[in-house]
Amino acid sequence: MYRQLTVSVILLLFAIGAFAQQNNSSDSIEDKSKIFSIGLRGQYSYLWLHSQDIAPIGQAYPWGLQAEFNWHLVGEKTWQQCNCYPRTGLIVSWFNFDNPKVLGHGFSGVYYIEPFFTFDKKVNISLRGAAGFSYLTRPYDSLTNPLNYSYSMPLGGFLMIHLALNYRLNKRTNVSFSANINHVSNGGIREPNKGINFPSASIGVDYSLQDARFKKRERSRFIPKAGHKYHKEFIAFVSSKVIMHGEKKRHLIYGMGFSFSREVGKLNALNAGAEWKQDFALKEKLRREGVTGMSNYRAGILLGHEFLMGRFSLSQQIGIYIYDPSHYNDMVYQRYGLNYRLGKLLLIGINVKAHRQVADFLDFRAGIGF
Repeated sequence: MYRQLTVSVILLLFAIGAFAQQNNSSDSIEDKSKIFSIGLRGQYSYLWLHSQDIAPIGQAYPWGLQAEFNWHLVGEKTWQQCNCYPRTGLIVSWFNFDNPKVLGHGFSGVYYIEPFFTFDKKVNISLRGAAGFSYLTRPYDSLTNPLNYSYSMPLGGFLMIHLALNYRLNKRTNVSFSANINHVSNGGIREPNKGINFPSASIGVDYSLQDARFKKRERSRFIPKAGHKYHKEFIAFVSSKVIMHGEKKRHLIYGMGFSFSREVGKLNALNAGAEWKQDFALKEKLRREGVTGMSNYRAGILLGHEFLMGRFSLSQQIGIYIYDPSHYNDMVYQRYGLNYRLGKLLLIGINVKAHRQVADFLDFRAGIGF
């Protein structure tokens, strides 16, 4: 559930931030719709040994530093879209994973979004989600680094959520103390890929280049637009994956699906759907285990939630297999996705499918929405 919780919270915050950024660009300069600040933060953490495969490397205590470039969105249009004043920005970070021979170091560049609660008070709480990429210095190698089952590529994805207690020293200086959950992996593109999970505590300070002022505004109610309350989508998707670490041959996965969603708020919709796929990676796994003649077709039904941001939609779904003769995995799985509408009908997107805490595959999809 660690990775699934992280992904869900990040999708929520990015939905707020992307929509706010989209609508904040037209605010007047006089409205001071963006407040820029720079920050520095230090983190100290422990390595969560969440799998027996990574237990042999032993306990470690990663630590790191990060520089932050922040824009606090305080315009009226931002407030109208989410009833909040989120902060967004870029983070450049370095982490020492406290195991130089196996895990090495990580250098990351990420984008984040951070809504503030009780923003007009001297002491306030904020919730941040960040996503981006990491350069990792010691990927798995069967000869030189056989113990690193955490990552097998020098480039990986970085996810983070953090809950912070902020204290505003004055109109330009803010100090924060936070609890963080950090995750690095490649999304199942190459094996091994158990990921690096490291919860942490941090302290940071940021300085604003202008006085921070937050205007009090009334909260507005959600009124669905005509013709935008319901959405139906037909999707086709394709992917591929390797079976074992060190292999180069990739095995095709493809399928199709249908979903129906209903708007329930400014940024929120509930959805339900069904999908069918053929998985040649599964077929190869069964063959290697001596199982022949078993179908590699699977079908499932899904329920979930979407964050709506204009042309973008971010989804999180729980699926249950209704046809799965192999029973190779648990009957319950998850999907997390990002779609973009090219017009009134066409859409494209990416989607990650996972069983428990392990990513199964990343797919690319295209379809028709109506």
